[in-house]
Amino acid sequence: MRVIKKKKSSLAKKLILCFLPGFILIILLRLFVCEIFYVPSNSMHATIKEGDYVLVEKISLGSKLPNSISDIPWSNVLLMFSKELKAYINKERWDYYRTKSFKSVVSGDILVFQDIEEKSVLIKRCIGIPGDTLCINNVWYCNEEERFYSNNLHFDFNIEYYNESVSKYITRNHLTGGTRKMGDSIIHSTIISGKDLKKPNFKRVNRWFRYNELGQNKLKAYKNLIIPGKNMKIKFSKENASFYCDLINKYEIEKVYYMDGRVYDNGEFIQTYTFKKDYFFLLGDNRSKSIDSRHFGLIPEELLIGKAKYVLSSLNKKLPFKKKRSANQ
Repeated sequence: MRVIKKKKSSLAKKLILCFLPGFILIILLRLFVCEIFYVPSNSMHATIKEGDYVLVEKISLGSKLPNSISDIPWSNVLLMFSKELKAYINKERWDYYRTKSFKSVVSGDILVFQDIEEKSVLIKRCIGIPGDTLCINNVWYCNEEERFYSNNLHFDFNIEYYNESVSKYITRNHLTGGTRKMGDSIIHSTIISGKDLKKPNFKRVNRWFRYNELGQNKLKAYKNLIIPGKNMKIKFSKENASFYCDLINKYEIEKVYYMDGRVYDNGEFIQTYTFKKDYFFLLGDNRSKSIDSRHFGLIPEELLIGKAKYVLSSLNKKLPFKKKRSANQ
């Protein structure tokens, strides 16, 4: 009986030694080189569709080191064996560090990043980088230009038309509708989602922008907002002070507060602030159905995971299976 146990023990050790290097290699690849993510929503439709699997490359931005043991792939297996270890993992946090980058983030990149509020991973397109100026005028402008970077963008359109038969065209996706009189004619209107709409039988086609979803704080700031970067000095104004204070308190080391039109740092009135991090403005390609920087604000560099490079496959049965394609197509 002792001999059998020894053989079993020896076999177990050999199996561990055989598979352990490969297991460690996979973990290192996922941490520092690339990783595959599943896309559960249509916020990037139609560039990246719901059910797609996306390959995310991490080297060019600089691989981000784990902030805790829980950030290491498959570390959750350890939690099943020890409550003390689970408590330690949830409490212990390591300082942020990223390896040297080879390429900077540029507008148009599709980025995967951490959402610290929902404790999830999101994918969006970068529209604004440090130093850019954002502006709202029915549409989003960055440095006085509307940025698309894709032919697959989807918007909501406010459609007005005379002929009621046109409603067959829009009934499929309509969100709201109504009628109004103009002279002897009745004008029908509705809001639909899709690509750029140009039909001769429409009276008017306007891009519909949802101001009411932003809240007054973001709405005022986004009228003319400079995206801050590392070592960039930003001057406070009545329009942007509250927004920048929220950003500083959320991601920077200092704690500031806004009161009676003024910004205070440790009780001292300040008119400018020098930011310690780079920030980015990210939007989903499905503009009207995406929760993005319009809602949760600017994203700091430390939350970026990598750039989406390829769509590998899709589990969406409504879509035909496609071979590997660029994530920007």
